[in-house]
Order: sequence, then C-alpha cells, then structure tokens
Amino acid sequence: TSETSTGFKHITMRPYSTEQLNYVKASYHSVHGVIKSAWNIRENVMQWDISVPCNTSATVYIPASSKDRVTESGKQASSAEGVQFVQTEGEYVVFEVASGNYSFTAETK
Repeated sequence: TSETSTGFKHITMRPYSTEQLNYVKASYHSVHGVIKSAWNIRENVMQWDISVPCNTSATVYIPASSKDRVTESGKQASSAEGVQFVQTEGEYVVFEVASGNYSFTAETK
C-alpha cells in the first residue's frame, strides 16, 4: 500500500526477480476487494497480469528500459485506457493505473 494512502486505497506494485525466481502469483483480500498479481519472465520478456479493485488505484513499476517497450493488452501501455505514464525510474517504467484488470508485456532488456 502507498505510504500516503490508508486502507489500500492506493496500491504500489513492484515485481522483484532474480535468476532463480522467474514466476510469482499472489493475491490479497483488501477491504476494497481482491488485489491480484501474476508475472513471469521468459527470454527477457515479462508478462504481468494484475487486478486492482474498484475505487482504488495503483502505481505500477514495470522492469523495462523505456515506456515504448511496454504494452497493455497488445497496445502501447502509455495510450491504454486507465493507464498513465509517470516516469522512468532506474530499471523501471512507472505507470499509474485505475481500478481494473491489466495484462502488461515488457521487454526487460
């Protein structure tokens, strides 16, 4: 959850991978609904499916070198509905997303 928001009204999602860890699936039952995250990395391509409950939002950190290497449901993520590009921060591209289900794909290298 965000440091400035209470009760999971705003969520921060940032996957961490290692050479030994290339797949994670998790969910959490918050007061606003179920938060879901399932990602995998194969051959430098990350597939990440997330679910952000109604009446909440999320900051999503996606490992990619630029926003042009990130898609959401087959479209450039920065022009997808409910998705807004924020910045590039280190090895992550940062987006704000509204409540909903998203399917991100990113070239990680």
